[in-house]
Amino acid sequence: MPPQTNMDYATRSAKQEITEAGKFMVWLDTEHGLHIDKIRQEHIDLYWSEGPSTRKHIRNLLQQRKLTGKGRALKAKARQAVASPMSSTTSRLNAIRTVIEADEVYLGTRIAAIIFLLYGTPIGKLASLQSNQIHADANGMTIALGSQPATIPEPLIPLFTDHLRHGANSRSMNKESPWLFPSTMAGQHISGNALWNRLKIFDLQPLATRNTTLFDLSKELDPASLSALLGYTSMTMTKHAAHAGMQMGSYPATMPTRGEFGPEIT
Repeated sequence: MPPQTNMDYATRSAKQEITEAGKFMVWLDTEHGLHIDKIRQEHIDLYWSEGPSTRKHIRNLLQQRKLTGKGRALKAKARQAVASPMSSTTSRLNAIRTVIEADEVYLGTRIAAIIFLLYGTPIGKLASLQSNQIHADANGMTIALGSQPATIPEPLIPLFTDHLRHGANSRSMNKESPWLFPSTMAGQHISGNALWNRLKIFDLQPLATRNTTLFDLSKELDPASLSALLGYTSMTMTKHAAHAGMQMGSYPATMPTRGEFGPEIT
């Protein structure tokens, strides 16, 4: 009986490692456009910092790549499990206010922080946004994060406009760059790790802040609508809606009217 129990445990562990390895490779592709052969330590650190403790199971994948000589020596340090860390809605709204008023901070950093705080966009996806994903017309300004554009609150439009006109492509090596947050390297966008290092000036906690943002938004819109607006899967948004106490997992997608999405900015 004991050998059978050990084998069952080994089988379950192997299945979880395979599952987590697959999730990691999907994350690399969807958020960074990378094959696993191209990863660097900064990608591991970012993946480790903004996700649940189950991500520890990619350690064996990295170790195997090292042993076979197929990849660089990368490390995913062990971490203690946490139960969906959260900050408070008040601290999130205060952070938005702080970012808006932080005139001494580089505008691109403030714009990135605002997008993260308003929409909970993953850092890797945030770093690779293009300027043409922001659209302005007589009705206002939107940002395309999912299949449907999300409204940018009217008081923030001047900041976004200023960044688009003078900030996004101000570096000489990135003139005419398509990226909303260009890298110091010509033709490239900023890396997720470098962007997060900039956002640390606002003392944001990546997972807690994002969880709180999605928690707050789940109290305003149904999961299908949020999935379309934010680019998250419906399953992810349904989980956050359940956490927020909303019973809307089966609601049809309905688009909010202008001004109904996100916190009120005054």
